[in-house]
Amino acid sequence: MKRIVGYVFIFILTTFILFGCGVDENGSKESFKGMEKTSFKNVGFYIYKDWKEGDEAGDEKSSFMYYYPSNGMLMINIQKNELDLKEEANWQEIMDGVKSGGVENFIQRSLKKASLNGYNGFEAVYSGKVSDTDTTNEMLAFSTEDGQLVIFSMTSFDKQNNLYHKEFKKILSSIQIDVDEPDIEETYDEYDDVEAPTQPDVPEEYLSALEQADSYANNQYMSKKSLYKQLTSDYGEGFSKKAAKYAVKHVKTNWKKNALHKATDYANDQYMSKQGVYEQLTSAYGEQFTAKQANYAIKHVKANWKKNALQKAKDYSEDMNMSRQEVYEQLCSQYGEKFTAQEAQYAINHLK
Repeated sequence: MKRIVGYVFIFILTTFILFGCGVDENGSKESFKGMEKTSFKNVGFYIYKDWKEGDEAGDEKSSFMYYYPSNGMLMINIQKNELDLKEEANWQEIMDGVKSGGVENFIQRSLKKASLNGYNGFEAVYSGKVSDTDTTNEMLAFSTEDGQLVIFSMTSFDKQNNLYHKEFKKILSSIQIDVDEPDIEETYDEYDDVEAPTQPDVPEEYLSALEQADSYANNQYMSKKSLYKQLTSDYGEGFSKKAAKYAVKHVKTNWKKNALHKATDYANDQYMSKQGVYEQLTSAYGEQFTAKQANYAIKHVKANWKKNALQKAKDYSEDMNMSRQEVYEQLCSQYGEKFTAQEAQYAINHLK
């Protein structure tokens, strides 16, 4: 645990002074004026429009997102971790990881219980020197029922004060867990007030990005995240982030149905197991659908998992000359095909 949390602050060392922009202090909690709704993984929240968005970083176990006001940094870290923050002893374990992660002259000012929408956690305030810069930091950490550890951390480049305390509290008040993109046929009308303006009012780049987004989403059945990366990648379309965000926001598609289409291909063309399909759909190195979209796909895909296991067994037996025991182990292995024991046994029983 200490290694993971320390890794969070190692990331800060190399990123926190790279960007900057102004802050809007006029918003109210009710209206979130000057803010826009966004999400990272399955966590939704409001962010200030003039805070510069950084790049996503991390891996499948621990992911990071950064936003930069003029004199600080907001970091969001979501990691797979079974640490139960109901237990106060675990709070200090996280803070010890913070201390060992690159913060010099560490002073823990406060540490107390906090809850967010029924999730248990703690909030902390601490100061220290990071990469020769004096900082004051405010942090909220909480754990979810599905084994996630979520950390929101606000860093101010000031020795004594959190310059963004009010803004940070407003962001925390907007957090929602297990957010999902809306289904077009169910809730797309919520975008009625942000429909694409008439063509003369929209930059040509935005319209081009929207046209490409429509093709990728409805012909190649991409996820929202894959689509955004394809639009912005230097190896893809190379659009600006603003144009890509406009396109992703306004493209009319059904992300769950896209996930189902991909699941059908993986199940019926590549003969994957149910677990294999799910992981391919959600992987940061795969299709990058949300967990809810992938679950929808798995629930509705028409596939015969036993026959998929049999097809894989035939491939291993004929192409790699494996024994029946070796085939069975490969089918069941979490490092292999990830079929159930029952599916694997069916394959072995029907293997000729």
